[in-house]
Amino acid sequence: MAWITPTLQECKDRIPKEWPSLSSAAKTQGQDAEALAQKVIDTQVTRVRGRVPVDVKRGEDGTIPNELESAFFALWVYEFITKLPSMRSLLDDLRVKAWEKAFDELDRLSAGKIQVVPPVTAAPLDQQATGGYIEVAKPARPNQFSIENTSGLL
Repeated sequence: MAWITPTLQECKDRIPKEWPSLSSAAKTQGQDAEALAQKVIDTQVTRVRGRVPVDVKRGEDGTIPNELESAFFALWVYEFITKLPSMRSLLDDLRVKAWEKAFDELDRLSAGKIQVVPPVTAAPLDQQATGGYIEVAKPARPNQFSIENTSGLL
């Protein structure tokens, strides 16, 4: 299945009744609501992509696995509203629980408990995640310490 690119319009469509109030609150704080919303989109896309296990190829830049669409939007709504302190009353129990569930889903994804389908079009190799590498070092000389030559201090 294809990975998806979350858009500003899709995000606004998730909160159609609240968008005018949020936009007004942003303007009152000297911010552009759409620019702020896009910044939150970019941050949440990075968050979701960062939790995809290393053994799964990443999609093109700006895309996320479509299996995580609901988690993405729950994260976006919560984070966008928290950027506007005067609007925090919009964070009802349902939204907070959706945000917590989204984080739980990302935790399970990073632990390999949730599988995602690789993208149809993968990102270039230099944009793929790589695993950490461990170099095993051997001691230069054998261990010289033993109970016999340390007077039993070991």
